[in-house]
Amino acid sequence: MAMTPYSGDTSVIGKLGTTPQERGLTTQQFKDKFDEGLKTFVEWFNETHNGEINEHMADMAAHGGTYRKNLLHNWDFRNPVNQRGQTEYTNIAGAVGGLTIDRWRISDGGTVRIKNGSIELESTYWLVLSQSIENPHLYDGKTITVSVEIDGQIYSATEFVNFSKEINPLFAMAYFPGGVAELEYVTQPNVFRFRFRINSGSTVSNITRAKLEFGSISTLANDPPADYGEQLLLCKRFFRLWTTGAARTEALKEVGLMRIPNPTLDTISIGGTTYYYASADLSW
Repeated sequence: MAMTPYSGDTSVIGKLGTTPQERGLTTQQFKDKFDEGLKTFVEWFNETHNGEINEHMADMAAHGGTYRKNLLHNWDFRNPVNQRGQTEYTNIAGAVGGLTIDRWRISDGGTVRIKNGSIELESTYWLVLSQSIENPHLYDGKTITVSVEIDGQIYSATEFVNFSKEINPLFAMAYFPGGVAELEYVTQPNVFRFRFRINSGSTVSNITRAKLEFGSISTLANDPPADYGEQLLLCKRFFRLWTTGAARTEALKEVGLMRIPNPTLDTISIGGTTYYYASADLSW
């Protein structure tokens, strides 16, 4: 609808001053009024929000000014997810072994022991305890840090990930007495993994935590304990138990969470009871 301009009489009923002088103030008086209003606003803002800001800043400072997610699963060995229920897992020298605590696989010769609040690794022949990392291509070209806590001491190392620099590159090798924590990329088979590599004939005790994160510093020292329920759910993606083979068969017809099309089927004994499992583990 077209609008017709008003053509009648008009009168000025007032004018909004846009300068100090139009408001009857000197420039200094105007500035003082503005500063007074700003000061009132800042005091209100500080009183309302400073508590949570200070709490947040203190939390950030405790992490070196950074918060970074731990990219490993079941990384808190003070209370590890251990659905297989054993206190020791042993492997013969030179062999690619099986799973130990959830998401961690043993290779070569030695034993993984579950202690009260830590794990212990005893090597007879270059023991390797490793965890596969999902989606390796997302790490290429990134700076990463690996770290491990042993006897309360943090050992860490940082490296730029470049898969093309050699055939089977190692990244971020954090040396500690008796071994090293590192990232390894293997092309045959194609595997990207975090691993502990323990020197032949060595025993490393009181391993409490490990971390893989983006960035150039370790933030492990002040991380809170892992949420056990969260870690359990992550680990349950890879290992499932049933009380009978028939129950397993029926469940697998419906389960949509398996990570590979054909899970490995086998049995294990826990506390004298035989369980039927379906393992959908990632490659070692």
